[in-house]
Amino acid sequence: MIPSPDGPLSRQTPQQIVDQILAFEPGTKIVLLAPLIEDQPGEFRDVLEKLRREGFVRARIDGQMIELDRTEPIRLKER
Repeated sequence: MIPSPDGPLSRQTPQQIVDQILAFEPGTKIVLLAPLIEDQPGEFRDVLEKLRREGFVRARIDGQMIELDRTEPIRLKER
């Protein structure tokens, strides 16, 4: 069972995560949040481009959900 957003978080294996996702009805939209980069300076254009290539459409950047296919450049907050 997927934990409630208000409930405790616990470490899961990649297989446990995949099993939980596959248990949803086909066509269900989900948001998978996992930190890729935290508290590091830089623009990380390569990371954003890799996410696009892998089929992701949004990313949470500086606390906001951002569309990855937007026309204006994605600017990160300076640290």
